[in-house]
Amino acid sequence: MPFSKSHRRYWFALRKEERLVLRLMAHDVSVSTAEPFCTTSSVPQAIRVALGSVSIETLREALSRVKAAIELERFR
Repeated sequence: MPFSKSHRRYWFALRKEERLVLRLMAHDVSVSTAEPFCTTSSVPQAIRVALGSVSIETLREALSRVKAAIELERFR
């Protein structure tokens, strides 16, 4: 499925995704679990990262926070 130029969405499969979402929200980064987008009762353990129209520096900082949060959760 092609992505539009204005909005790109990425999915990352994870365990304990709800805790990760809360951690990122505390650091002003908004991501979502798969639940609101799931059309079946089997919800994947994943987060959705949607990229909007932000500056490159803001995007770089937000993605660094996502990476750090994912790495921290890997060892829990």
